[in-house]
Amino acid sequence: MKKTQPVKISTGIYTHFKGGSYAVFGICVMEDIDSNQDDVCVIYKPLYNESGYWVRPYDMFFETIFDAGHMKSRFSLKTSAVYDTVLDGVRVTHSETLDKFNIETKDGCLIGVK
Repeated sequence: MKKTQPVKISTGIYTHFKGGSYAVFGICVMEDIDSNQDDVCVIYKPLYNESGYWVRPYDMFFETIFDAGHMKSRFSLKTSAVYDTVLDGVRVTHSETLDKFNIETKDGCLIGVK
């Protein structure tokens, strides 16, 4: 989803169509430095292991997929929750040329991820 309008998301526990539960914390904007495009993404982490936080494009997170002969949501809201850590407004920038992500928090903290 291109950043053209405010986006709302229910934070809480989501279930993936293949199984597994994920905590969804909010949304962020991913800016592709090479193409100068902004995409809205979902920030989440699996609850079944310690693989850290993940970012997936909003449209992909909420898309309907065809699996085993049925149309299904990729992720489905299981339980709404409000988290103490508010991640909405975090800016994620990506450059394919540099193969690097930067995450900037509301307070200006910049984290480089390769």
